[in-house]
Amino acid sequence: MRVSSHRAVSWVLAAFLLSVVAVSFSTISLPISLGTRISVLLLPVGLGLSIWTRAIARDREPTDIVLALFSLPAMFLSVWSIYGVVSADRRGIMGLVALAAGTLLAIAVLADAVIERTQMAKT
Repeated sequence: MRVSSHRAVSWVLAAFLLSVVAVSFSTISLPISLGTRISVLLLPVGLGLSIWTRAIARDREPTDIVLALFSLPAMFLSVWSIYGVVSADRRGIMGLVALAAGTLLAIAVLADAVIERTQMAKT
């Protein structure tokens, strides 16, 4: 069984999102520019889009569809947080909620990767 490129992209994005979240929390006291905030908040959107690509792809599985549905709140919260950062409404809590939702999504995607790799090793 061969891993599709759609799956590999979402795995890489999930690992990258988790590393960015870890770095973000380690540098929480440093001032962060507007562009950096927007870039960090776009990561869950990119991860969600890669998961939707997996769900729409020809070789989709039920897990892909469930992950795609689970990605909707993370994408919505990220877009809402980006709007809050760009507009005059600067609520910091929404950015943290969006990163938390993106982190949960990334953990779910990486858990799916581990399960799939384990199943591939058994066959």
